[in-house]
Amino acid sequence: MTELVRRALLGDRQAQEECTEKGIVLPCPCCGSDAEIVTELEFVLGEAGCFRTVKCKSCFLEAGLYRKDNDALNKWNTRPAPPIGRCGECKYYKPEQKSGACLPAECDSPHSTLFPVKPDTFCSYFKPREEK
Repeated sequence: MTELVRRALLGDRQAQEECTEKGIVLPCPCCGSDAEIVTELEFVLGEAGCFRTVKCKSCFLEAGLYRKDNDALNKWNTRPAPPIGRCGECKYYKPEQKSGACLPAECDSPHSTLFPVKPDTFCSYFKPREEK
């Protein structure tokens, strides 16, 4: 993964725009698989036309239909920064639990009971605590 793609995936708008200008298709935001620009023949408002979309090769998520490749790619490549935080700042963190796990209650991952989680560990389930 290039530095430009890494920055784009972290929510850097300038890097996302640069990827779009260079024709770089970012990985799928849902499953992380490769995606591609696809041309489809569609009927819209009774009129046939060629439209472009970006589609994941694995889960088939699509960016929507656009007249130009660049518009479809821009939609696909523009994404918000993922939430990043530490377990001790996560609303799921419960220091009273034996493991200190911060996994959501509905998650039955063995990780939540087998491995201790410290408050300064980065949390992949991060949801900020609500201010009171």
